[in-house]
Amino acid sequence: MSKLYAILLLCISPLAAYGFDGYVHGDNHCFYFNTPKGWVADHVSGKESGVPFVFYPKNSTWSNATTVIYARVMNKSESIKNAEDVVKDTLSLFHTKYQSPNSKAEKIETINTKLENESVIYKFTGDKFGNTEIVSYFNGENTINYFVMTSRDKDDLNKNKKALIELSNSYKESDDCVPCSEKTHNKALNLTHGASVPCAG
Repeated sequence: MSKLYAILLLCISPLAAYGFDGYVHGDNHCFYFNTPKGWVADHVSGKESGVPFVFYPKNSTWSNATTVIYARVMNKSESIKNAEDVVKDTLSLFHTKYQSPNSKAEKIETINTKLENESVIYKFTGDKFGNTEIVSYFNGENTINYFVMTSRDKDDLNKNKKALIELSNSYKESDDCVPCSEKTHNKALNLTHGASVPCAG
């Protein structure tokens, strides 16, 4: 067995074992997910914004979709210990850096996912750009991991909320993610730019 082939097996086998189609990893975090039905997982388009994965409906793109989802991670610290702390930090940024003093956040529900994780969901409104966001937070071991659904159209956001719930239901934190290069994964899986890929970090 060649060294490259062995590395590819190590890289892909956790996904096969759990039945997931992607994961986000870093030095202190690793979580798996399944792409919502009818959506695309894209590891490229959010890179310039520091976003490991973005999601948007099929037959659209990250730049033109009305409603999109993206994954984010925030390290735990003395001031960031849970979802509520991340919400406070986010509102502070909206009120100051993004000059949106009317931004507010409302906790709308807590769900127990199919994989026995707890997701705390908040809704953000009132920013100067006219966006509405629904955010699903998970309390990881070292980080707060979350999926953000954002839209310029509240009706379209509500129509697509089920995709965020589906994504959240597939969330699973783990410690077996293997860092993979885009080149290795795209070659191994015959994927092209913008397609769903197994990992990003």
